[in-house]
Amino acid sequence: MTLKTPAGLGALICAATLCSLSAARAADYTYSTLLSPDHPQNVFGGPPWADGIREATNGEVDFQIFAGGVLLPGGEVLEGLSQGVADAAFVTAGYIPAQMPLWALIGDMGWIEPDMAIITMAATEFGILDEYGMRDWQDNNVVFGGDLSTGPYVFHCRGEPKTLADFKGLRIRTAGNGWARFAEYIGAVPVNLTFADIYSSLERGALDCAALDEAQIIEASRTGEVVDSIVALPMGPFFSQATWAFNEQFWSGLTAAQREAIFDQNAHIIAKYLVGMGETIQRNYDGGRDRGVTILEPADDLIAKAAEFVADDVGGLAAIAESRGVTDYQAALASFTELVEKWRGLLDGVDRTDEAALYDLARSEIFDKIDYETYRVE
Repeated sequence: MTLKTPAGLGALICAATLCSLSAARAADYTYSTLLSPDHPQNVFGGPPWADGIREATNGEVDFQIFAGGVLLPGGEVLEGLSQGVADAAFVTAGYIPAQMPLWALIGDMGWIEPDMAIITMAATEFGILDEYGMRDWQDNNVVFGGDLSTGPYVFHCRGEPKTLADFKGLRIRTAGNGWARFAEYIGAVPVNLTFADIYSSLERGALDCAALDEAQIIEASRTGEVVDSIVALPMGPFFSQATWAFNEQFWSGLTAAQREAIFDQNAHIIAKYLVGMGETIQRNYDGGRDRGVTILEPADDLIAKAAEFVADDVGGLAAIAESRGVTDYQAALASFTELVEKWRGLLDGVDRTDEAALYDLARSEIFDKIDYETYRVE
């Protein structure tokens, strides 16, 4: 596996060791992601995933990772994937609601369950096996292969806001959707910025806060270098995406054994990610404290406002669905909610550091239920 980054198209970074361009073998297939190489979803779901697939298929399926939007910018990923510009890609449905209307809405349901293991498993099953969850992907001629949810979003802030009054008028970078509506709900001003612009905007004071997951304090976005506090109000995690989506023709051209090898690797990476992210989040909080970042508990009035927002249909999701013409939103929501409840039960009491147990659950409840001879084969 080789990985290309936006810093230099001539520089190739190998998964395990540094290598020169001349030593790097050309990959058979391409995987495009808008995320940076050091983003947790790339650290776990990029090069290690490609390496595992190459090994499992004896080199027959070998992905070259194009990180940072080098191959396909964020807004063009789905179209480029469906047209075969990439064979596989990380697709963020929440950024393209016109093309992914249901997934753009369902993504806000993380507000009802901030546990990233539960949401990762529920979203993966929803996209692979559920008739509603599969539809957006089928309509765009791509095959959904699994999801890695972030942990819950929290506020990374200049200063130390923690009451409802403190947040009034603050400029908050959000990922849109529910986070933007919640910013407005508490009297703040949501700001639309690319992931790459967060650090400099916080540093310059163009932003007061950013709503990001907990693994961004000393890694990836490195907000701990430019903020004063983390306001530990758990908001919805980001999962409105396919960590792995595949071009339909690419998928159909594989053998059944190759398709199963890819999905088996997805199950392995899901388990590795969930274990590793627990450690990553703790490391980021510890590193933030070491840098002088204050971890703030939100005031009671801010907690109450967040609960009110969730009780208000996560800021009016049903009305948004109606305005976008998503006629079966309620049925899809009921189906997704059932999966969340199912995975709450399945994961209850499971050691979140037990990679083998998490892998076995992903296989038995999701990936073993697929007929690899026929699944999404055109």
